Amino acid sequence: MRRTIAAFAALLMTSGLVLVGAAPARADTVPFDPIAVTSFARGSLDSLVVVPGQGIVATGWMYDTQNPGAALMPDSGSWQVLRPDGSATWYGSHDNRAGLSRPDVAAAYPEAGPNHGFQATLGYPGQAGTYRFCARWRAEVVGCRSVQVDAEMLSGAAESLTAELSPDSTAIRVRGWVADTWVPQDNWLSFNLDHTDADPSYNYSKVIPGSSSLARPDIQASRPGLAGVRGFEQTFPIDRPGSYKVCVWAQPYYNYPGNLPAGLGCVSTTVTGMKELTPAALSGVPVPGSTLTYTPATWTPSPTNTRILWESSGRPATREGALDYPITLADVGHTITTYQMVSAPGVLRASTGRISPTVTLPGVAASRVDGQDRYAVAVANSRAQFPDAATGAPVVYVAAGKTFADALSAGPAAAAEGGALLLTPSDRLPAPVKAEISRLHPASIVVVGGAVSVSDAVLRELRTLAPATRLGGPDRYAVSRAVVAHAFPAGSSNAFVVTGTTYPDALSAGAAAGSTGAPVLLTRGLATSADPGTRDALSDLGATAVTIVGGEASVSAGVAASLGAGIAVTRLSGPDRYSAAIALNRGSFTQADTVFLATGKNFSDGLAVGARAGLQHAPLYLVNGQCVPLDVVTDIVALGASKVVVVGGTSSVARAVESLYVCP
Repeated sequence: MRRTIAAFAALLMTSGLVLVGAAPARADTVPFDPIAVTSFARGSLDSLVVVPGQGIVATGWMYDTQNPGAALMPDSGSWQVLRPDGSATWYGSHDNRAGLSRPDVAAAYPEAGPNHGFQATLGYPGQAGTYRFCARWRAEVVGCRSVQVDAEMLSGAAESLTAELSPDSTAIRVRGWVADTWVPQDNWLSFNLDHTDADPSYNYSKVIPGSSSLARPDIQASRPGLAGVRGFEQTFPIDRPGSYKVCVWAQPYYNYPGNLPAGLGCVSTTVTGMKELTPAALSGVPVPGSTLTYTPATWTPSPTNTRILWESSGRPATREGALDYPITLADVGHTITTYQMVSAPGVLRASTGRISPTVTLPGVAASRVDGQDRYAVAVANSRAQFPDAATGAPVVYVAAGKTFADALSAGPAAAAEGGALLLTPSDRLPAPVKAEISRLHPASIVVVGGAVSVSDAVLRELRTLAPATRLGGPDRYAVSRAVVAHAFPAGSSNAFVVTGTTYPDALSAGAAAGSTGAPVLLTRGLATSADPGTRDALSDLGATAVTIVGGEASVSAGVAASLGAGIAVTRLSGPDRYSAAIALNRGSFTQADTVFLATGKNFSDGLAVGARAGLQHAPLYLVNGQCVPLDVVTDIVALGASKVVVVGGTSSVARAVESLYVCP
C-alpha cells in the first residue's frame, strides 16, 4: 500500500484582535505575507529531517504563557511551505505528537515544565528539491526551517526463476532484491508473468502484485551505500509445461508525475512435463448394479507417483486407487469421472480423466407435463388423463388455483368419480380451461369452494358448458366435508386426514387416496382434539381406518386419539415434507407402473396432478426442484415403475430431475 502524504489547501484564518503586551513568537523569515496578530506562544521549529519510510519529520517545542501546562503543537493543517519552484502553499501534517519531554525548555522557562516538545510527520512532498516549512499556531508563525529532499532512487535485480515441482505442488519462483532510498522495509512490486505453450490458445501474460520483505545481508554487505535493501520471493502456480518469463518492476513510494516504476529485469525458465503415450479408457455400462473399469494411460517419463480418483458429478467417491467403480442407485442421474494424476522428479506433474455417460435406470422413461402457468399445467394433465375427446370425462371438478385448501379434497373426489380436476382464478375462467371442459363434455361440473374462491360469474359461465353444482361452506373444513359427502355417498371404510393449514402433506395424500378410492378430509390439525365436524364426517362415511399424513406438528396426538371409537388410526410422517411423502407412498403402494414427481416448494403443480395420479393408481413424490431423493429412486425400482412423469416447468423442477438426478 502506497502511503502517499498529500498537501492540502486551507483557508487562512486571520483576526483583527491585538493582544497588548504579548511577546511575539520567534520565527525565521516567513515566505508569506506578514501576519499582524501576536499571541502568547513561545516556541521553536528545531529540525526538519528526511526519515526513510516517513518523509519529512519536524520537531520542536511550544508553550502558551497564559496556560503553561497545556501541551501544544503547530496546527496540523496550517503549515506554510515554499516549494523548489518558488510557489507557496499550505500543507498538512499527520502522526502529530505533543507533550514530549523537553528538559531544556523547562530550564529556560521554569513555569512551562518539561513536556512541551512536539513531533509532526509531513511526509514526502512529491518531488526532489529544497523546501522551506513554517510552523503556525493560531495564525502566528512559530518558526521556519529548510530541508533538502533528494529524489527517490530505486534499484535492484530479478536474479532467478526456478521451477519447484513435486507431487503436491507445481510452481515457479522468482527471486531478487530491491533498494529504495525512501522505503526502508517493504517495496511494492509488479510481476509480469508471460507463458508460452505449444498450444497458442493457452499462452497468456498477466500482472501480479507482490512485495519485498526479506532480509538480504549479502546485498547490503556488497553495496554498503544502498538504502532500503530488501529481498523478494514470489511464487506462481503453474499447470502447463512451456517457457515462462517473469519481469519485475519496483513501484515508487510517491506516484507523482515522472516518478515511474523501476525495471528490475526479467528472468526465464523452461518447464517440461509428463507426456501421455497411450490414452486412458473407461469401459462399462452406466447403470446401477454394473461396474465401470478404468484403464490407465501410459506416460513418459515413467511416473514415480500415481493417484487414481473417482467422482460422481463432482462428488469425491471413496474409490481412491481402485481401477473399478461399482455403480449404485445413488449415482443415478450423475456422470462418473475418473482421474489419473502422475508425477516424476524434475518434470511437471500431469493428469488425465475420463467421464461416463449419465447413469440411468434401465427400462424407466421420463417425460414432463408442462404449461405456461398452473392452469395450463392442470389442462395438460387432463389431456393426458383423458386423451380421447370422443369419450371425454364423466365429471370435472373446478377449484381455485391461487389457494390450496379446496383442491386438496377435490382431487381424490374427482378420482373417485373418474373425472378431472381443473383450476381457475376466482374472477374469470381462462380460455384454455374453458376449451378443455368443452373437449371433455362432462355430464356435470362440480365447483369447489364459495364465491370468494370461485365467483358466481365463473359459475354462470361454467353452467353454459354443463350442469354445475357448487360445494361451499363457511370455511375450508366445511368445504372439505361437503366434497367428501358429495363424492362418497356410499361411504368409505378408509379415509385420509390432513391438516388444513398447510399443503405439503395433502399433495401426496391426494394421489394415494385417489388410487384407493378414499377421501381426503381436512381438519384443524393443531387442535387438542378432533372437532365435531370431522368426527361426524368420518362417522357418516362409516370409516374404520384413518391414515393421518404428517407428524404431530401437522395433526396433533389429541386429534389422532379422538377421531372416533372403532377407527384404527395409522400415522405416516417424516422429518420433512419429502420424507413424509416417501413414508405415505410406501404405506400406500406396493407396485405402480407410473410415478409422478412435483415440487414440494409450491402447491399448484401437485394439486393439478392429484386426480390424474389417483386414477392411474400412481404415487406422487415431492422433490426440491433440483434433484431427486435417493429413497424416491429406490422406490421407483421397488415399485417396478417404467414411467416417471415430472409435473411443472423447469423453473419449478429442473431439467436434471428428468434424468432422476439423485440429491448429493
